[in-house]
Amino acid sequence: MEVTHSNITGNSAERSGGGIYVSDSASFNLSDSRLVGNIAHAYGGGGMGIWRRAKVQVTRAIITDNFAGEYGGGVSAGNLSSLTMLEAPVHNNSAAKYGGGLFTSNASRVVINHCTFARNRAEEGGAMQVLGSATLILKVCVINNNTAKYAGGIDVEGNATLHMLATNLTNNTAVQSGGAMWTGGNSSIQAVACILSHNVAIESNSGAVYMANASSVQLRRVVIDTNQAQWAGGLRLANHAVLHMTATNMTNNTAAQGGGAMYADGNSSTHAVSCVLANNVAKENDGGAVAMWEASSMQFENVVIKSNKAMYAGGISLLSTAWSSTTLAPTKE
Repeated sequence: MEVTHSNITGNSAERSGGGIYVSDSASFNLSDSRLVGNIAHAYGGGGMGIWRRAKVQVTRAIITDNFAGEYGGGVSAGNLSSLTMLEAPVHNNSAAKYGGGLFTSNASRVVINHCTFARNRAEEGGAMQVLGSATLILKVCVINNNTAKYAGGIDVEGNATLHMLATNLTNNTAVQSGGAMWTGGNSSIQAVACILSHNVAIESNSGAVYMANASSVQLRRVVIDTNQAQWAGGLRLANHAVLHMTATNMTNNTAAQGGGAMYADGNSSTHAVSCVLANNVAKENDGGAVAMWEASSMQFENVVIKSNKAMYAGGISLLSTAWSSTTLAPTKE
């Protein structure tokens, strides 16, 4: 089925798929249309619910002001479904629990190109939540001004995978942890040529990315700039999280307590090559650039750590069995 140049507005479902419901291997194309003000009262997919191997393509459709009682205020995709989105803005949607703009789970695959997710809201994953072995691919997208209790922008959990290329996460807010992103539960994130800036975790950890529970994050040519949190202005690693950074700059991040750019503990590990950590601040505690605790380890190669500030240890702070091997790059003044 194909729907084009249409308005799908003001519809409601008691369970899922307030505006559109696609399931059981069905195929559906939506283009040049508006999906506005629909409600899924009990479960997911306020605008659209996609389930059980369904295949959906959305092109130049506006998805806005939809609501879901549990997950996927704008769109939900689960149970081995496939969703492709191109030039489709997802704005002002909300979910009571998970994924204000988008929710995907159960080994589904979602590919999003040249889309903006803005001003979406949820308890976890203000813009998106990726769960349960699902895969999300973002190419040249903007994720901004989304809000959640945890993961203001994107929440990645439960063996899920996120790939990002040339995607910017800006001005997202978490009340607790992960202003831009939160990842855990053996999930993985790979980001290339992305910008994470001006994100905030108001009451707790990590203005940019919170990594926990054996999650793995790879950053290449990423800029992490002007993020804020109580602890870990930029990145927070805990509980066996693994971080690899190459040619990544962490600048102008601020922690009210410790770890202006990064804070690591709980047997986490970091390997950074050809990176810059500069002008970060830990206002009331240690580690203007980096604070390490509790058997965390870091290996830095050809890294510049410059002009950071803290109450204690303006550059790197190592406490309580933390371990570091560092080769710093020469700096030209």
